Amino acid sequence: MTRWDYGHTYVAGVRDLDGLFGDPEPPAALADPDEEVSGILDSLVEATGGDRDGYQSVTRFTVGSNESVTAPIRAMTATARAEDHPVRRLRSNPPLLFSKGAADDHR
Repeated sequence: MTRWDYGHTYVAGVRDLDGLFGDPEPPAALADPDEEVSGILDSLVEATGGDRDGYQSVTRFTVGSNESVTAPIRAMTATARAEDHPVRRLRSNPPLLFSKGAADDHR
């Protein structure tokens, strides 16, 4: 598993894959790259020490900030905790010898 750092920008590329019916043609954006795609290719060359040839797909992406990633779940959690819930006082007893556990409503 890879954890991307919050707020950082990354480049990624796929290259030299064989197609089912021979070598696939490069996408038009890679065959005749514009300034943005050229910048991505240059970043990949810098990062890998390779060359610009053979890429079949490239992308650049920025990971959201910690706040932008966690804010929605924190808001949902706050809403759920603020509302009454029928199992709020539920205590579970994990099974020790059996495959099923037990839960009791302790009021």
